[in-house]
Parts: sequence; structure tokens; C-alpha cells
Amino acid sequence: QIILPAKHLPGKEHDIYISEISSSHSVSAKGTYIAIVSTTVETADPVSELNVATSLLGEIHARFDTVTDTYGPASDGKTDKCFVTKSLDATSHFESAAQDIMHIYHQIFDHDLNLDRKIVEES
Repeated sequence: QIILPAKHLPGKEHDIYISEISSSHSVSAKGTYIAIVSTTVETADPVSELNVATSLLGEIHARFDTVTDTYGPASDGKTDKCFVTKSLDATSHFESAAQDIMHIYHQIFDHDLNLDRKIVEES
């Protein structure tokens, strides 16, 4: 994974993420690589926003561009007990998704999730 920080990208407010997968992941023929480039759209021309990243990839045999809307919950779930996650964002490392789950856990149980605590004691 490569992260191009927005502070180093003229005119960008959001980072650009590049992930690469290949035959070692059993998703392509040997010698063929699949790159996923993502960011948060900031202009009316989202494809051009990725040019700085795609220029690092070398020869591109096929390219598929998709823009996906993202959504968030209408409420915090406290009143109706309906807890909804946000849409996945442009990040390729799922940090924001994990933070969203931790936030929802706190909303439901009114305390933070402790991942260091053993749930089942060893016998």
C-alpha cells in the first residue's frame, strides 16, 4: 500500500491510496498486477484527481473508474436503538471502518471496547 498525503498534492484535501494485488493473492495471472487507486472526490473531474497516482503505475492495460457515494447514519441510534455504520471510504487500510465499529460499540454499551481483555478464560 502507498499513501500519497494530501499535504504533498497540490489542490488536494484528501490523501490518495494505492493498493496492489497480484497472482500471489490468486486474483490475476502471473506477471499481471491489479492496482486499486482511491481518494475522496473533491472536484467535478474525479478521474483527473487520480492522475498523480496512476502515473506511478507504469503501463495500464485496462482501467475501470467508478465514483461511489458515501453515506452516514441519520441519527446516533440512542433513541431508536438502530445503529448504522457509515459507508466505507477511500482508505484502503480500513482504519476508519474500525473506528466506526468502535464508535458504534460505545454507543450501544456506553463504554469502550477493550480488545486486550480475554472474553473466555483459558482452562
